[in-house]
Amino acid sequence: MQALDASANLFEKYWASGNLMASAYAKDGTSAGNKMMPAFDEASGHLSARLDPFIKQQTEQFNAAIANVQSANYWVSHTVIVGGLLLCVVTVIFSLFGSRSITQPIHEAVALLREGTVETTSVA
Repeated sequence: MQALDASANLFEKYWASGNLMASAYAKDGTSAGNKMMPAFDEASGHLSARLDPFIKQQTEQFNAAIANVQSANYWVSHTVIVGGLLLCVVTVIFSLFGSRSITQPIHEAVALLREGTVETTSVA
């Protein structure tokens, strides 16, 4: 923020010289505006020289933040994939145990009924 605060004065000079140059172009034509161009270019150069390091720093911070977000996204996506696969495996295992806990007593009941049928048939 200090870089921006320090650049405020430079921007005001840049703005003022730009307005003077534009007024000269509008009022007195191209030759008058061209005479004002060096002052505008100088103000522009000073402003650019002040802002370029700030812009570079902000760009580097932005790129670092983007890299952190990409890294976090990578780990989140892989964690979700691994978690989903583990959930599928656990679901299949529970389904197998659940179905066995239901079908095993049914098979035992059928076996007892068959045994009872064989005994009843042999008595008759």
